Amino acid sequence: MSKTRTSAPSTHAWTTATGPTRAEFGLLRARWIGRRLELAGYGRYTDRAEAHPGGTRVWLTLHHRASSRRVSLRGTPQRLGDNPDETPQPRHCHDRSGFTALIDPIRLATDGQWLQGDWELQASLFAGLRGALPGRLRGQGAAAHLGPGPNGAETWLPARWIDRDVRLQPGFLKGRLQLTLEQVHARLTVAHQADDGIHLSGFAPSCPEGTVMRLRHCQSSTVTMLPVRFVRSWKTTFAARLPYQAFTAGGAAERGGVGPEYWETELLRPDGSVEPLTLDERGGPVAGGYPLPGSATRALHLTHLGDGRLRICLQPAAAHEFPTCRAQASHHVPLHP
Repeated sequence: MSKTRTSAPSTHAWTTATGPTRAEFGLLRARWIGRRLELAGYGRYTDRAEAHPGGTRVWLTLHHRASSRRVSLRGTPQRLGDNPDETPQPRHCHDRSGFTALIDPIRLATDGQWLQGDWELQASLFAGLRGALPGRLRGQGAAAHLGPGPNGAETWLPARWIDRDVRLQPGFLKGRLQLTLEQVHARLTVAHQADDGIHLSGFAPSCPEGTVMRLRHCQSSTVTMLPVRFVRSWKTTFAARLPYQAFTAGGAAERGGVGPEYWETELLRPDGSVEPLTLDERGGPVAGGYPLPGSATRALHLTHLGDGRLRICLQPAAAHEFPTCRAQASHHVPLHP
């Protein structure tokens, strides 16, 4: 049997004695179930129906881009839903071409160490003596159920904390699912309001004395430096204060404007390297809105854009919550530092 691959990103083909055989793959749903990520989709031949029920099998492979590490997952066959809009309609009957698979994050570690970086998801369709056709899972209905993501990602699932300082972030980039496993070096765990500003505290073991908090105003690129105090113990904790005047002087609130303003935050080490601040709400909510003293119409909000990185927003006080923040908090695994 001679095999000829096509260059199509989600449809792949062989040439056999009976003519071309093509396969296509699609991802319809991705969601967290406890500590594991559930995927649901389909893998099928486009030029013929299934030979018999359960005759095709989908295998998934997670490929770590920075190494040769691969993790194989066998899909569990499922019937596709009855909703005609759930998946593109093929020429042939493929009611049994669906699958589900569970990704356990523990499999992304080797020799007790997490393999950080990006993991790319690939798929293969197996059917008896025909062998296997490789391909990529592209988001179909899944993209409609997820919010927009940061850093160029089209859609972004809430991250999961899988260890004390380790998160797993699924996202769709160019329609393809990838998992980003990262070690978080600066976690914000507590925020409360006081007369002189909003007080923040958390853990930053990799930041030495002399580290400051840098705020960058997204609309004007103005940079503000705030002092950070460290307490060294078996866990390195930090504390910082967000003074109200840092967000009102010369801004829309002082000019009487009503449009929201945004600041990005990070910790700046003495050597010039930076560490983003990540919200860690496993011990309780951190994101939320705080009324601005002296203003009945403006509030200061701690929020993020789906990636968990702390953003500060000054906006009308009526918007007390961000939907993104509520979704993020509800998806955290109950682990504690």
